[in-house]
Amino acid sequence: MIQIFSPLVAIFLFIGCSHLHNEKQLEMLTKDSRVLLKSNLEFLASDELEGREATKNGARVAAQYIASQLKQYGIKPFGDDGTYFQNFKLNRTLIKKDSKLQLVDSQNDREIFNIGESFAVYSAGDSSMAHAGTDIIFVGFGITDSTYDYDDYAGLDVTGKTVVFISGEPEIEGDSLFFEGAQPTKWSVSKPKRALALEKGAAGAILILNMKWLKRWDRLNKYMGSEKFSLTEKKEGNIPSILLDSLLAKKMFGYDKKYTQLLIDLKEGLFKAGDILPFTIKWDINFISDMADARNVVGIIEGMDQSLEKELVTVGAHYDHLGVKGRQVYNGADDNGSGTVAILESARQIAALKSNRRPIVFIFHTAEEKGLLGAYYLTNNFARFDDIIVNINMDMVGREHIDSIFVVGSGKLSSEFFNIVETANKETANFVFDYTLDDENHPLRIYYRSDHWAYAKKGVPVVFLTDQHKEDYHKPTDDVEKINFEKINKVARLTTQIALKVANLDHKLIIDNANISGKTINKENKQTSPSH
Repeated sequence: MIQIFSPLVAIFLFIGCSHLHNEKQLEMLTKDSRVLLKSNLEFLASDELEGREATKNGARVAAQYIASQLKQYGIKPFGDDGTYFQNFKLNRTLIKKDSKLQLVDSQNDREIFNIGESFAVYSAGDSSMAHAGTDIIFVGFGITDSTYDYDDYAGLDVTGKTVVFISGEPEIEGDSLFFEGAQPTKWSVSKPKRALALEKGAAGAILILNMKWLKRWDRLNKYMGSEKFSLTEKKEGNIPSILLDSLLAKKMFGYDKKYTQLLIDLKEGLFKAGDILPFTIKWDINFISDMADARNVVGIIEGMDQSLEKELVTVGAHYDHLGVKGRQVYNGADDNGSGTVAILESARQIAALKSNRRPIVFIFHTAEEKGLLGAYYLTNNFARFDDIIVNINMDMVGREHIDSIFVVGSGKLSSEFFNIVETANKETANFVFDYTLDDENHPLRIYYRSDHWAYAKKGVPVVFLTDQHKEDYHKPTDDVEKINFEKINKVARLTTQIALKVANLDHKLIIDNANISGKTINKENKQTSPSH
């Protein structure tokens, strides 16, 4: 007898029939989507959850609620000890409002400056430095980097001294803002400079703000005065690090002209790297430090093909927001209640379809608003991180134009994944994809500012969906009444389709580091986005 149907043909027929069945079943499933999306978001973004701030009770209630929904939808727990929770500790530090610093001149005359008025604190340092006094030494931009053949610390011994450096990077040949032309390097921000100062043996670090940041003094001051969180327990050896307002900066340099002129003179060499300023500084920074509980929520839909169980598709969103400030609750309905309920709905759909060959893991990160800390913890501590083949992330997907969405990162590591995302969109939501934020030179640098970055930096292909709304961003007015649930519904269906397409590939997703620019492709295709 002639074998009419080979095993391979049978598989293709099965997949084809399954696809048609899934489409019909998905149509039935999504009839209830808007109701579920609305009821879930109305709970998560209610005043009773007090803004879901990481480590606070509202976030804990939100995590419990998310876990209960996953259980109801048939998604299995994939956290610690058979639970839905991945628990971890965050170090919490709060600078006390009685903190001060003193400048002491050569005549031993002292002038006291108060926190919030004249300076703000990046880092309090450790207890051994809390009340110490040191010399102050100017170190230019505070940069040492052999790649660019540049060293502000050349020939300097800053051990036990407080270093003062200018924000930003030095101009190269007089026509460039950064070492690499228009593209900023890591030295364009203060964190690596402060770390370098510690490495060089400095006892403290002071940043001189440029005009761009000085104009945001009130905003900076407010942020610096809030609780700070980190994944590691506070260790001895840290140094106090602060930034100054314009009056204190001029006082420290003994300068009597305008602050704008001081910045020019500092860059042009009025003070040389290694100059000792005419004061010593005495630190009097007081702080409270303790450990706080936090948790990610993790569930899994196991795959239908046991041979592919070691390839995990992940779908994620952060569920935390900003909490309560004063008497106002920051409910974060769009940021990121919308993303949270979208992947809950996607999880419900995929669990009901039962058609994914590979396992699909749903991850609700906490502490994104504290610096992507939940995502960093998971990617560094998840036992099966090496099995993750893709991450689909969404952060704010319920506002702006219903027919368009910003897409970031889909083609940076995998051209195949880029094409999957495009195809999935045409088959479901049919959004106009706006790739504006995908540009590596975009000043907002969105690719590095949501949870997907913790995965991408470890080589996992990602796609990030966002509406990038600005009107109520990080304001107490980001409420449920302004949410477009039909847009979230479209995002959920798109997410389901992307996840299933990757989960059902007949090969492992190809990583080719193509760095495709979706913006360029759509420009070539003359695709334009609706007005946001």
